[in-house]
Amino acid sequence: MNWLTKIGLKIGKYLLLTIAFLVLVIIVVGGGFGAKEYDKQHRLYQADLLLIAHRGVAGNAPENSRAAFNAARDQGFAAVEIDIKETSDGHFYLFHDRSSERLLHTTLDLSTATFKELQKFPLYFGGTPSEEHVLSLEEFGQEFSKDFIVYLDIKRHGNDRYKYLAGRIHDFISKYDLHDRAFVGSDFLFTAYLEYTYPQIHTVFSGPGDRTAHVYLLIPKKIRPDFMISYADEITEGHVTWLRNNELMNRRIVYGVREENYDRLRTWRIPKIMVDNGGRSKYQN
Repeated sequence: MNWLTKIGLKIGKYLLLTIAFLVLVIIVVGGGFGAKEYDKQHRLYQADLLLIAHRGVAGNAPENSRAAFNAARDQGFAAVEIDIKETSDGHFYLFHDRSSERLLHTTLDLSTATFKELQKFPLYFGGTPSEEHVLSLEEFGQEFSKDFIVYLDIKRHGNDRYKYLAGRIHDFISKYDLHDRAFVGSDFLFTAYLEYTYPQIHTVFSGPGDRTAHVYLLIPKKIRPDFMISYADEITEGHVTWLRNNELMNRRIVYGVREENYDRLRTWRIPKIMVDNGGRSKYQN
């Protein structure tokens, strides 16, 4: 064995020890593994059907608009999902896309736009300008926070200020008394940070159904999000069996639900269903 090989083996040994140490730290700081404790009587953890209007009822109005949320309220939806971004001047607003082209029909750069600039453009629906404009998160809170359970989907889109974003979301939830009526979802790193920093917030882990099952219980408890969300067509019968065996059925949320796949999901008793572009009457218990 020459000296280069010896050095290589020594470096490899130290790398493995370093990795093992870091993993151990993550596990200890993260609270170890096992089931998370929760209040089984809490409304968000019930096994009863909860229909969530995805970006409001957007079948006849622009998504994430005042009209879409008014329609959801009028049709009796108990919950709505909203997408949240931040303007360059610090305003949180409701918008899904990275680009302004689809919803505003402009080339305005959303990464540098101010809220005042966004307000110059109407929201488009079906390729036609509407009377609706971009809604701020504050406006949503003032007008609709008492009407719904709210799923807040945080679109970071390159915003890496975790502490700042988490604090702002916590402040919004506290201001409008939404601690018992809000889910918060985003990418895994941000939701893990949010879960660790504000454990009273109900966080959501986004990922494909079967792959989520393989990693969810391996996440240390203190950074493990409370719920899982996946696209409806990625949910399989095998995944449903895994949910039941691990008593996690009440933690599963699905989106991308339409009339054609709704009955399958309800046959499996999936309790939290995010429906697209449809009235409440289309989806029955």
